[in-house]
Amino acid sequence: MSKGFVVDFNPVDLQKIREVPLNVGKEAFRLLAQEIHAGFKAESPVDDGKLQKWQRKKINAWEYHIHGAAHYALYVALGTGIYGPKKKRIYPKKAQALRFMIGNKVIFAKSIAGQKPNPYHERATQNGVERLDEFIRIAQRKFNNND
Repeated sequence: MSKGFVVDFNPVDLQKIREVPLNVGKEAFRLLAQEIHAGFKAESPVDDGKLQKWQRKKINAWEYHIHGAAHYALYVALGTGIYGPKKKRIYPKKAQALRFMIGNKVIFAKSIAGQKPNPYHERATQNGVERLDEFIRIAQRKFNNND
């Protein structure tokens, strides 16, 4: 599995940004990136808090990187074992059994089914896209007030 994932948008979802002046579109997209970033933090499951440590970096007006969460973020989002891309149980590679903790109890198992996907990144993106009209209105007001 790769170390991260890319959030792609349906071109229809972003068509509205293409229909407004360039400065308004850029500001609306900035607000969208900000909302998705906040959504990644809010929608990520909480265990020890590592998945909430997302950071946002502006690459250019139309590209932002949201990164820096725990190394297992992709596994949580896409699932593992029978629920993940490989669709197979998880077996130990070097030991005779898998060892992990549930609460304060140590568990040993010959194999496990895995973890169901938790597509928090999709929820965060969808929540942001659903607010796109609002972001465009905010950007329009910002630039109309500057005239």
